[in-house]
Amino acid sequence: MLRPWAGHFVADLGEALARSGVEVCAVVPWFGAGGALEARPGVTLAAAPVAGPPRSPAGDAALGVTMLRALRERAARESVDLWLCHWWPTGWAVPRGARRLMVLHGSDVDLLERLPRAVGRRLAPAEETVAVAETLAWRHADRLGGARPTVCRLGARSAADEGEAPPPAFAQGWLDASGPRVLTVGRAAPGKGLAVARAAARRLDGVAWLTVTPALGAGPRQIEQLIRSADLVVVPSEGGPGLPSEGSPHVITQALVAGVPVLGGPNAAVRAAVRIAGQAEVCDAGPDALAEAVSSALEPSRRAALAKAARRAGAGLAWGAVLPAWLRAIEGARSAPAGLAGLSGGGWPSSLPRPPASHDPSSSAAASADASSASRRPSPWSVAPFEGRGPRSPLAAARVGRGVCGGSPDACKPFATGDVARRPSVEAVHREVVVGHVRPPVVEPEVVAGDR
Repeated sequence: MLRPWAGHFVADLGEALARSGVEVCAVVPWFGAGGALEARPGVTLAAAPVAGPPRSPAGDAALGVTMLRALRERAARESVDLWLCHWWPTGWAVPRGARRLMVLHGSDVDLLERLPRAVGRRLAPAEETVAVAETLAWRHADRLGGARPTVCRLGARSAADEGEAPPPAFAQGWLDASGPRVLTVGRAAPGKGLAVARAAARRLDGVAWLTVTPALGAGPRQIEQLIRSADLVVVPSEGGPGLPSEGSPHVITQALVAGVPVLGGPNAAVRAAVRIAGQAEVCDAGPDALAEAVSSALEPSRRAALAKAARRAGAGLAWGAVLPAWLRAIEGARSAPAGLAGLSGGGWPSSLPRPPASHDPSSSAAASADASSASRRPSPWSVAPFEGRGPRSPLAAARVGRGVCGGSPDACKPFATGDVARRPSVEAVHREVVVGHVRPPVVEPEVVAGDR
């Protein structure tokens, strides 16, 4: 459904629900010029056409509006029991009065903490709400007051769930390395710390450190295979004013389920997530501190202790372990009154503008822009095996029961407000609400794979 860099955990959730007997349909934006949509076993895809090549709505509010309109128009044709809305903007794409379960990811709480409190209280979901991490639940309650949302963790696949995937060619040298193998996986976006990781790798002798970004084209199963082949997974997310906060990056869960040690930080939420699982933290910023922490984590006795703790924590994070909480939350939301008040009470906000004709797939301008790719455009209903290809989008939806749902251990409360110290201008609020959680992708073709 979505590429591993833009919501593979949502696709995994849909697949896990389908395996449990839930009828699942994903309503997703489809950029016709990008080829067929990706599919998951048991998940029906409903395409919402958007003109042009696959691209992010970050920095393009008109595109964000267009994508939401396309989702709304497509979702209106589905029979609905419950909408499962990942990220706030998708709440605008569901019919007014529909039952929904709002799912808080890191970007949602990040936005909430950047908005004035009065605006945040107006925009925050009024329906049944769950958070995908304890830190997010604490931060949400700290910002808005009231009860903490229920936590429904996003699981990960275990080795028993997986078929063998051929390793990506770019990783062969790393896989063949005789020394310790360190892995970092992430988008090349502000705050992810990939430049720090590359600089730290150059400070370590005898360590092969592979940094993988979306530009390299590895599929989700290949990423999971790389995680299982690593001696240590490093999540070098940064913190501080002007940088986005984090929830609990999904690669941490994937590593724990695989029994692979994790080192995270200096971002406060990442440190809290690894501390809960008994994993290693780095508190200080910069490549020197990160290199020293990696070296310490790779010491044989230390790594053995971390691996043992990872296996223990990971046992409760496989999809089979976390799915019951999702099923309980879904059943509770289905029993709740529909159409609660607030922004997320349903329907399209009348204040949002019409997108330009170039973004509208029904317009002549859009048809002209897409003419070059029309001859190879698949049917909106065509699907292909999930191979890590397809359009990148944050907006997804899935059906629960006979309807449709729309579509990121206790934590430390001191980290509740973490690393955020931003307040946008009034003009910026509208754009942030439209674009949601996506930030511009940065193409970085090179791989740092420990050159010693």
